[in-house]
Amino acid sequence: MMSTVSPGAIVRVRALKLVRRLAQPEARASLYCLTGQLFLVEGQLDRASRWLQRALALFGDAVAPEARPWAQRLLADVDLSMGRPQAAQARLEPILSSADQHDTAFMLPSLAWAHLQQGRLADAERVATAAAARARAERNRLALVDALRVRAMTAMAQERWDEAHRALDDGLNVARRSQYRPAEERLLGVYRELHERTDGHASGRARTADGGSDEGLPHIHPQS
Repeated sequence: MMSTVSPGAIVRVRALKLVRRLAQPEARASLYCLTGQLFLVEGQLDRASRWLQRALALFGDAVAPEARPWAQRLLADVDLSMGRPQAAQARLEPILSSADQHDTAFMLPSLAWAHLQQGRLADAERVATAAAARARAERNRLALVDALRVRAMTAMAQERWDEAHRALDDGLNVARRSQYRPAEERLLGVYRELHERTDGHASGRARTADGGSDEGLPHIHPQS
């Protein structure tokens, strides 16, 4: 029988083995962050939170302070996934207000999502638009995919269906060029919600190389 262990689980096991061998706190903290991120991608939010809190406890003024925002951003995404937008916003805004913050492109989509969850649609649209512009300027494809996903969700909340389709189409094109499956799957989850809300009859359906699925949803293409 073939193994069904996910690639993320394999990477996580290897990372944990390395953790036990590493003595330097900054190395351990980075691996804790990576492990938490893998759990987050897999939807294991409690485990993600525990590992990220461990990383945060190690990051400090003396130990890789520049990496602390990484842990806080991921914890904000855990908060958002668990429906705690106020907590996520409280994590993100102090970091984004810092003059020396260089991870802004990744944080702005999460802040836009926090506004969206709290019903502040104008703020969500403003921040998501800024996030997409920043990501494009930095040629940061992963951040751009997140920004386009939140723009699509915001447009859906405003019942701007064509705009939501365009954002999702753009996001899928970027995700597939980057060959980042988790980002593609998150976009497809939003696509399914949009399809359900519009009964699959709204204009602007996904345009994919294979013509799309029979149900109006784009395919996940197998990775070579």
